[in-house]
Amino acid sequence: MENRTISARKRFSGLSLLIVLVLAILLLNGCVPPRETINLDNVPSITATLWLKVTDNPKAILEGPAFDRTGNLYFCYTHYTDPFNGGGKIYRVSLADKVVKIIYDDPEHSGFASVKIHKDGRLFLCGFLSGDIVVIDPDGTREKVLPAIYNGNKLIPDDMDFDRDGNFYFS
Repeated sequence: MENRTISARKRFSGLSLLIVLVLAILLLNGCVPPRETINLDNVPSITATLWLKVTDNPKAILEGPAFDRTGNLYFCYTHYTDPFNGGGKIYRVSLADKVVKIIYDDPEHSGFASVKIHKDGRLFLCGFLSGDIVVIDPDGTREKVLPAIYNGNKLIPDDMDFDRDGNFYFS
């Protein structure tokens, strides 16, 4: 019985080697079709144009853009050299008239990195400097602050998303 097993292994090993050799010969003789090159002249493209200038500050970081169901744009403002100065502001841009308005500004909660809109319309803000998630209404009134704590350690929420049931997950 053991001799049959060894013999079967030798045949399988020999067959595997034969398949590898045949494939190598086909490749060397050019039997495999060459890769297709991509002509970039045929790729459709557009050139972006300035839609709205929010700030002249070259050190400003605008993060976390999110559109609500009515077409308003929400985003965070952070200054990368001093995130505590101006880092707690959330802006709304009305798409109809391109008016930029600060809807939330709280120095206790700063360094927001993202704005996510829940299916019920509330805005969830990830505060990577303050270590919490702030939940506000679209008009900027605060509902609650959720500390990002796991096993007694304060976390740094940077981004988040919702599942189809409305539960949120953050990184």
